[in-house]
Amino acid sequence: MKFLSNNKTKNASESIALESGLCDEIALIVKASPVEYPNIKNFIENAIKYKINRIKYNIENYDAVVTKDGNLIGKSNNVFTRCPVCDNLFLNKKERIKNGKYICPRCSEIVKYFVRRL
Repeated sequence: MKFLSNNKTKNASESIALESGLCDEIALIVKASPVEYPNIKNFIENAIKYKINRIKYNIENYDAVVTKDGNLIGKSNNVFTRCPVCDNLFLNKKERIKNGKYICPRCSEIVKYFVRRL
């Protein structure tokens, strides 16, 4: 175990014991992103705040939705698509895209309106 601060301190919050492997991993992360984490102490403080917020605000199903790497597990039936008529992004169902329907609902209604008028 490694101690992050001086062992002579009497305040328990000033010294933290970590396993050597964990301390080495933290050191690698801190070296990789020195702007985000200036030192090991800052990294540990941020990690603890993050964990406390997860408990405090009761983020439901976090482990079921996000992997340990931070990637989303859940699959969506919708995907963002750019409408070729108005050039805006909209959520389109994957089944509609397979059928070749790329126009947003608003533009689709406008086209249907003018088709009826012709």
